[in-house]
Amino acid sequence: LLGTLSVRLSTIDSPSIDRSPWKEIDYLMISKSYFENGYRFLYPEIDWPAQEPRYTAMEFPLVPYTAALSYGIFGYSAFSARLLPAIAWLITALYAFLLGRRECGRLPGLVACLTAAVLPLHHPFGRLLFSEPVVIALSIAAVFHFARWHAVGLRRDLLITLATFSLAIALKLTPLYLLLPLSWVALRSRLPQRDDGGVSLPPTFSALTSTARCIVPLTLAALILPIAWYTWAWHLANEF
Repeated sequence: LLGTLSVRLSTIDSPSIDRSPWKEIDYLMISKSYFENGYRFLYPEIDWPAQEPRYTAMEFPLVPYTAALSYGIFGYSAFSARLLPAIAWLITALYAFLLGRRECGRLPGLVACLTAAVLPLHHPFGRLLFSEPVVIALSIAAVFHFARWHAVGLRRDLLITLATFSLAIALKLTPLYLLLPLSWVALRSRLPQRDDGGVSLPPTFSALTSTARCIVPLTLAALILPIAWYTWAWHLANEF
């Protein structure tokens, strides 16, 4: 991890050579506006020519806002702008190990961590200012903590699951697919265990209903933040 992190940090200010930089340019504009206009989280603003106020309806602006906060610490630079994606990549690799070790053993966990760390080193999702690196890190964290909550029962893991799942959906709606692995984690904990460590299928009706009673409240709670933010984004789009 330290070796691959050093490689990523050494190339953190390298420009992208594909067609994806337009998204980073938008995020850079929004983060710079936050930095220069008082960190008003609810009012993400672009700086291309438009009638003021230039507020923009967008996904939950956690990424550009965090980049703006880093400008206040490290100054406005490629390093401070791209620090969050680098941290998100590191968290992804660590949780790949934790989840892999939990589900398959230590060696598969190490392989998962190595794969997440080095394939590929030059990929823009580990370097450019996108939401995707953070979404991936949050998604893996949500699955891991949900699985550990079912095994250990710590309320902290449930709260982390709720927070990471909710933030992932607020950043991008696509992480709703996490309902599939989360539902499986909840279901398997309610199935009889076989001698070989597996679970007995097919599931009973009571196991399915118990799983639904677990997943539905979690999903509804996780949707509060995305619904609230996208309602506000709709207001920005129509009022400004």
